[in-house]
Amino acid sequence: MLDPKTLQPAFTAPQAPLTPYQSAELGLSRQRLALEQQKAAQTQADKTELTPEGLDAAALMFAKTGQLPALGMGDKTTRKQIINRAAALTPGLDVASAKADYGANTATLTQLEKQRAAIGAFEQTASKNIDIFLETAGKVVDTGSPLANTLLRQASGKLLGSADQATYDTARQVAVNEVAKIITNPNLAGQLSDAARKEVEAFNPQNATLKQSVAVMRLLKRDMQNRTGALDDQIGAIRQRIQKGAPGTTPKNDPLGLFGPKP
Repeated sequence: MLDPKTLQPAFTAPQAPLTPYQSAELGLSRQRLALEQQKAAQTQADKTELTPEGLDAAALMFAKTGQLPALGMGDKTTRKQIINRAAALTPGLDVASAKADYGANTATLTQLEKQRAAIGAFEQTASKNIDIFLETAGKVVDTGSPLANTLLRQASGKLLGSADQATYDTARQVAVNEVAKIITNPNLAGQLSDAARKEVEAFNPQNATLKQSVAVMRLLKRDMQNRTGALDDQIGAIRQRIQKGAPGTTPKNDPLGLFGPKP
């Protein structure tokens, strides 16, 4: 009711009480509103704010690997931005091929690195054992003739009990075993076979002259070094392929220098 003089409310009738049905509907509406507000807040919290440089980096990573960076569960907007930017930077992008190529290269790299670590450890051990053998080789009988060495070294070791001869025989066998593990078993799997050991042993027989032993053992050391060097080259080539990505994933403009050889 309005006051006729002031036209201001003079009396307001009390609101009618809500029915049970209206109260239930009001409660449900408030719950829905709270859930919508919570969902909107979560979506905003999940959203990843990327700088232009960050967006380029994420897009190039997606183009190269076929994998999106870790984002919030509700951040669909940033995912779309990354995919669209990747398509703009690398026209003709084949995500499936890029992902398959990246997976194959990373698997190969992992295998090569494990093999390189194992061979590197064995190579160092074998090289040290070869050095020990070469030190002992200069202390045993050496006539310059393998035939004469056979007779005199057997006599020295079995008849005269020479400590130098026993040390030589032990050091030679240890060195032969370590070398055989590497050059006859590239994957270093399983146990060393007698055939593999005898194969390497034949390179430097027990009656070999000092010159022969030195020449052969130096050659074996170079061979082992070449094996680790070859693995290093392979690992470097795989890493470069991963860095460049599959064909068609190299952008025309690479603002961050993520692809291609480094200066």
